[in-house]
Amino acid sequence: MNLGYARVFEEEQGSGAMRQRMLEAVQDDRFLFEDIRNKDYERKNYVFMRNMLRPGDVLYVDGLDSLGRTFADMAQEWQHLTRELQVDVVVLENAMDLDGFVK
Repeated sequence: MNLGYARVFEEEQGSGAMRQRMLEAVQDDRFLFEDIRNKDYERKNYVFMRNMLRPGDVLYVDGLDSLGRTFADMAQEWQHLTRELQVDVVVLENAMDLDGFVK
């Protein structure tokens, strides 16, 4: 199953284009957008979506920062997703192969 997750800042002008990229990548209705309106980093939609993931699924994220606030948080979440949940992760913005970073 393909799932998509993106954080959207209400005041961001480019959020429409990002939403369109996500819709094209996932190609179905299994995506969640998280509206970020303040400094609160509670990501209820991300937690909900992560609980839906199964081995072999593909998770599309708008950017690497969707996985965490700090590099350490992002690396830990990447490892959890790819190694423990056995999910493939596709970063739509600035795509790169990151499997070598987390051992």
